[in-house]
Amino acid sequence: MKQRKQRMLPFIFVVIAALIACGPFTTAATDVVDTPSLEELQTFVAQTVESQSQGQPVQDTATVGVQAVASDTPIVPTIPAAPSKTPTDSVACDKVEFVSETIPDGTDYAPSATFTKTWRVRNIGTCTWDTSYDIVFDHGDTLGAPAAIPFPGVVAPGQEVDLSINLTAPASPGSYASYWKFRNGSDVIFVTNPFSAVIDVIAPTNTPGGILITLVPGPIFLLKYTTSTGSNTSIPASGQGSAQANCPSGSVLTAGGYAYQTYPETFVKTMSASGNSWVVYGVNQLGTAKSLNAYAICLHNSGGTSSQVYAQVSVPAGSNGHATVACPSGSVVTGGGFASSADFRVYNTSKDGNGWQTWAHNNSGSSKLLNVYAMCLSGTTATTSQVLTSGTIPANSYKGIEGACPSGQLVTGGGFAAQDSLVMYNTSMTSSDPATWITYAKNTSGSDRTIYNYTMCLSFP
Repeated sequence: MKQRKQRMLPFIFVVIAALIACGPFTTAATDVVDTPSLEELQTFVAQTVESQSQGQPVQDTATVGVQAVASDTPIVPTIPAAPSKTPTDSVACDKVEFVSETIPDGTDYAPSATFTKTWRVRNIGTCTWDTSYDIVFDHGDTLGAPAAIPFPGVVAPGQEVDLSINLTAPASPGSYASYWKFRNGSDVIFVTNPFSAVIDVIAPTNTPGGILITLVPGPIFLLKYTTSTGSNTSIPASGQGSAQANCPSGSVLTAGGYAYQTYPETFVKTMSASGNSWVVYGVNQLGTAKSLNAYAICLHNSGGTSSQVYAQVSVPAGSNGHATVACPSGSVVTGGGFASSADFRVYNTSKDGNGWQTWAHNNSGSSKLLNVYAMCLSGTTATTSQVLTSGTIPANSYKGIEGACPSGQLVTGGGFAAQDSLVMYNTSMTSSDPATWITYAKNTSGSDRTIYNYTMCLSFP
């Protein structure tokens, strides 16, 4: 055996020399919205800024102009800036590039809450995707989803697509993570790094709501607070539909908001109260179903009641329309909404005095009706004010603008105003503590655009 080994040594040396000579190894490593110029809005904002700089009220003496600091931090439900990860695979046929996502990792949800996680991705391979491709569960918690979800349709090389999964938060508090990959029609996985849906399930707490503060001697006082409830629905392809969020018994509805998947061809035409619930109607002009969320803001322990008032105007063909309505004497406005047809693009919904206003453009060839709604709180000594924040959204980008109420005040609603080419897809109360109001928009133009976010704030003496 030893002699045989000695005879093999020259051969081994030759192989090593050949490998060295070869050198080191290397490895191969979005839709333009046809909206008008908003001269009325720009004049209103300019007057507001000028009046605030001189310390004067703007039309409404009950409005306290508080300049909040705009924030780029994504808050639920949102589509944040694209993270650095870009899942790809070395196979040229099926390659995917991450673009954006809804529901950022670490979002808080109530036990058993339902939500839709969406990843927007780009086909950077040479093969066309179709419904034989699937989103497939990889590891972690399934969060109530099936093991595989088909792609929504045909996606040619270079095109983008929204891939969505309907998920349900577990009933028990804790942190949960669900990881998913993509599979082609030949059952080959072509995603290297899985896409994630990571949430925290938070049990209802007694802070700030539900705490009983006992003063001795004296009665028991309940703290006043607001919460947001949500509801999700799927709007069918080339159709319309609604989502409804309900306030729990013992609370009163103050206003609400919505979140829609990000396409200029999907938008909200109506948001308003129905009893103690907030209802949102969405329009989907695309060939695949899209997710719509409605959010209701509920005031607890106020001792008051809320009601909705409205006004209606007729907007001529191809023109801008403005509708406004005031709350009755003895009540205070806490938020508002609007109702329009699929021919409208709403570009301003905000507080106006002790009421609410809505601006919209009628894109149709005939006159159309536009409704505005104000939510009014009665039976309390509360007052409300509106906080304005603004920011710039770069060309062809997504961004959220956030506004906070002064310390000790409660968020009860909000609104937005936007320059042309901005598509609103989320305006809602956040789950942060303290809560804020945030508006997200997509800039479909090739230049910067300005967005305005309005936060309604309620204070008690």
